Amino acid sequence: MKHHAPAQTMQDHTATVPSPANLLERAASESAESMPNALQHRMQARFGHDFGHVRIHAGPASAAAAEALGARAYTVGRDVHLGREVPALPPDERQQLLAHEAIHTAQQGAGEVHPSDALSVSHPDDAAEREAHTLAEHLGHRPSPSLALRDRVLGPSSPARIQRSVAPHIQRDLKGKHTVKDGHFDVNLKTESHPGAKNGMSGTIEFTASDKAPDSKNIRLLQVVRDQNLETGKEYQWTGDEADRNKMMTKATKGSGFRSGFFVDHSAALANPRTSKADPAVSPYYRDYWPNAASSQDGSKQGKTVKEASLWDYPGSSGKRRFTFETAAKGTDTGYIFATLRWGFTISDPAKGKVTNEHAKAYRGPSRTFVRAVSAFNEFYKNPGASTGPTK
Repeated sequence: MKHHAPAQTMQDHTATVPSPANLLERAASESAESMPNALQHRMQARFGHDFGHVRIHAGPASAAAAEALGARAYTVGRDVHLGREVPALPPDERQQLLAHEAIHTAQQGAGEVHPSDALSVSHPDDAAEREAHTLAEHLGHRPSPSLALRDRVLGPSSPARIQRSVAPHIQRDLKGKHTVKDGHFDVNLKTESHPGAKNGMSGTIEFTASDKAPDSKNIRLLQVVRDQNLETGKEYQWTGDEADRNKMMTKATKGSGFRSGFFVDHSAALANPRTSKADPAVSPYYRDYWPNAASSQDGSKQGKTVKEASLWDYPGSSGKRRFTFETAAKGTDTGYIFATLRWGFTISDPAKGKVTNEHAKAYRGPSRTFVRAVSAFNEFYKNPGASTGPTK
């Protein structure tokens, strides 16, 4: 997402954004449940650790705190807090997530921790994150390969033991390489910290289809984005040549199942609605607006011959903002979406160049929000198949 507009100061400051500590405190006060019995017993047998202390919070306050942290779920002490999308996950993916977070409770000593601004937030490459991911990922495997892998990771021990001991902090389910059924994303983004100037993240996202994924002659990356102005508590308002972005943002209503403020990441300055049936479709693909042949490429998959698709980006701002993306790997010839990557970050203190809550997670398919944002794009530009498309 290329951002050319300067940070804007608006006069209406009546909408306030709760501090992270306030959100965490609200989440901590919610009611909680124990782990599912079957999962708890399996983990106790496998790791030789009592997980009876784990408390799982799944209310609206926990969902709001998880969203603010840019995570599907997070753990503080013995408390696991679930984001709003967790209940809808496939059973095996939900179980792996719960196992991952339960391992974090053991790493942190399984005690009760009072949330505060002093708590740090984990990063994908933290040793404790890697350990939790590896152990949780292989919990569901049959005993023999699982035990063999466990011994390679942790060294010989019986039962498996959770080795990492960390001070209480906020731990999130993040990982550097993101694998799903039809392929994997490699994320190579670095934090850009420039006090008083443009802060954000820059780098490349790559998708590689798996051998067993459907074939496609052309795989491209298409992403939607939400840009929130944390000074106002509202969506960032685009001006000038990019003002049309405001007109195609998703607008959620109660029970709609999608989120507000997302739009297809493209340059509105370079696109115009179709006026004739003969006009070519307006492309939603990122590379058609910012080609960057050195770092952004189309991919393909024919049998076991696979070429990765890539996208280079540097979203950021000199203001206090939150960026949330969903990037999809799509076969343009088949329409098949192989996977999506949900990622983002928060510019929490632009004066100090502070970028926080960097996160990324792969999913098997697009969210309802993604589908809605692409539909809004097609309706605005009157693309073929849209209800607004020209008939002559």
